[in-house]
Amino acid sequence: MYGSQGATTLDLVPLLAFRLLGLDVHHVFGMKSRGEGRLAFERGEANIDFQTTSAYLKSSLGMVHEGKAIPLFTMGMLDDAGNLVRDAYFPDLPHVGEAIEIVTGKPPAGIEWEAFRALLIAGFPAQKLMVLPKATPQPIVEAYRAAVRQMRLDPDYQASKDDALGGYEQVTDGVAEALFAAGTTIAPEARDWVRAILEKDYNARF
Repeated sequence: MYGSQGATTLDLVPLLAFRLLGLDVHHVFGMKSRGEGRLAFERGEANIDFQTTSAYLKSSLGMVHEGKAIPLFTMGMLDDAGNLVRDAYFPDLPHVGEAIEIVTGKPPAGIEWEAFRALLIAGFPAQKLMVLPKATPQPIVEAYRAAVRQMRLDPDYQASKDDALGGYEQVTDGVAEALFAAGTTIAPEARDWVRAILEKDYNARF
């Protein structure tokens, strides 16, 4: 059982991951946060959970050390070329694509994977991109980008970023543009596949 905030929330990403892995997971919706889901797991009311890196390190890692929880895989991260790679924080854990290959015996591919990958990128690495109106003059765009570059070199930022961001780097320029494109582009047939699942299996209405 998995305590979920809902099929049309960010929990759609682990929901689809479980599906691609062929896991028979019963989703109980209505959790107000992933923190509530973790508490349900701690109480034994759920037997599978998912947390972001910062929440996992602060609140779930202790259960792993006590032998009360076993980490299975991460959602991974993207390298500068847009490839899904292992999370630098958890290099010994397979990312979700590797986990699918381990379980199914073949690399993930097809409409289902394409839809999942777009939602994964939108929900995690590209979740909080800074964007400007399309008609913004280029000098202003460059000023914002320069500010991000300078911020990344700032000693105060360097000293506090791990606590604030879980250790992940902020990006700008071409890498950020590639993230935006990957997280906002999905083939119509892939989008229809997700919509059909939400309507048929989770009574979502559009």
